[in-house]
Amino acid sequence: NILLPASEYLHYAGLSDSTKYNELTLLDVKNRFEKHPYMRKAEVEFDGVNKILVEVEEKEIKAVLLQKNELKLVTDDLKTLPLFPTSDIRDLPVISNLNMSNKQSIDTTNIEFAFRIIDAISLSDTNIRKSMAEINLRKGGDVILTFTGLNFLVLFGKNNEVRKALILKNIWFRIINDEKIN
Repeated sequence: NILLPASEYLHYAGLSDSTKYNELTLLDVKNRFEKHPYMRKAEVEFDGVNKILVEVEEKEIKAVLLQKNELKLVTDDLKTLPLFPTSDIRDLPVISNLNMSNKQSIDTTNIEFAFRIIDAISLSDTNIRKSMAEINLRKGGDVILTFTGLNFLVLFGKNNEVRKALILKNIWFRIINDEKIN
């Protein structure tokens, strides 16, 4: 569990007090955990004495989507999930100013483009990826990136994301180490 602490998953599954569940089967416990929107699967086993061990696999969350003043999580397969208050999202970039194809659905083309930027920067340097705070899609205009530790924005544009990620990697440490850079 990365997104939420184990206690939150237990609370959501209704399994906070272990003294109340003598009638539950392992399948019941598994099903309760897998109902959580962040859960890909849960493996459940009895330790042979008096404990049930649960190993969870969360869905892969790629980014946080800011849409209509509401934050949602976006999975690697472009599904949106609710954001729970105790979720740990500090290493996820925020995708903002998404161009809406219509009022009800999100434009997956723009999210896929943002994902390509995330992947390209992740492949070039994980430290740069961890510093990426926001991908501002500017409603279909040139993309602007915001990084923690930089006092300025990076105009990333719209195309050639892999090439631009490699160029950014080449100048990244000079930018970070040079206090006088403009």
